[in-house]
Amino acid sequence: MSKVKSNSKLIKEGKLSYEWARSHMQILDNTINRLKKSKPLKGVTLGFCLHITKETSVLLMGAKELGATVLQHFWLHKESMFMHGMDNL
Repeated sequence: MSKVKSNSKLIKEGKLSYEWARSHMQILDNTINRLKKSKPLKGVTLGFCLHITKETSVLLMGAKELGATVLQHFWLHKESMFMHGMDNL
């Protein structure tokens, strides 16, 4: 279970950031929308180890929409963790 408490303000800000990034990544968005019904990545497991940004979240969520099982490992800078109230993890 996550040690991070839900914060509705951060959740809303994160969703807005994701939506902004997706709307500015037209090639990826168009590809996901075109292929998501056929689930071309069904049965595929993808592993990601990256620093999460609004742009990389679009990549991960897109892979999931296309049917992939997504395994991820995230890292955050200590300053970022402090700013988001996660400095006690």
